[in-house]
Amino acid sequence: SNEVGCQFVDMTVEDTNIGKQKKERIRFKVINSLPVLSNLTISFLQYNNESGIGFQENNIKNIYDNAESDNLIVKVTAQNAHDPDGNIARFFWYYYPKENPNKILETRSTPGDINYTFFTVPRIPGEYMFGVKMYDNDEAQNKSEDIIGNGPTVFFPPTNNNPDIPIVT
Repeated sequence: SNEVGCQFVDMTVEDTNIGKQKKERIRFKVINSLPVLSNLTISFLQYNNESGIGFQENNIKNIYDNAESDNLIVKVTAQNAHDPDGNIARFFWYYYPKENPNKILETRSTPGDINYTFFTVPRIPGEYMFGVKMYDNDEAQNKSEDIIGNGPTVFFPPTNNNPDIPIVT
């Protein structure tokens, strides 16, 4: 918005008893507030069985008893996402291997009024982290990692018993 940056207000004070006026220009800087969220959660919607986990819940869950697909459908939701001084224009979603945050495996984009998206994650052994970048109406951005730290993860263990059961942490 055009209010961001250096601004000023011209103020005039008048004392009618003595007939004097004083004019003053007050300068101030308007700073854009970045979008925020309270939590980033993931849930799993396959097989008519939704279960989910949020940030810092320290739970481990087996999602399937017997898996029927090579992929896991993951719904990622930005909880209580908002921009204190405007609105969120769009969300930019991504996930990556925990050991390499620079290796973005897939991205999605949604408008600012849609605070969730879906990823189809192949069940390849490894640990995968999810994140979102929020852009406000001033094109400023804020990443979920900068607000809440590391987001939720999905872990596919290479076990001999059942390699198709993911663990969520």
